[in-house]
Amino acid sequence: MDADKHRSWLAGIERLRAATPDDRLRAAADQRRIGLELLRGGIKAQHPDISDEELDRRTGEAIFGQEVWREICERRRRCQTGD
Repeated sequence: MDADKHRSWLAGIERLRAATPDDRLRAAADQRRIGLELLRGGIKAQHPDISDEELDRRTGEAIFGQEVWREICERRRRCQTGD
């Protein structure tokens, strides 16, 4: 089993070496998207009746932290209202 894991690891390294920068960017974006979906799914599982707006707020706070998320929301609000 250890030899199989090692071969698999080496194959992964070779795939990374052969990957173009675009391939790497796509893979990183996919990983972020999957992580975000898992986070949202976990919040939704804990709070099945949560509204979309509240889910977005909790997700944003989990990713950026409460203070940064509040600033992001405030800037969005100002841009939308033209303040």
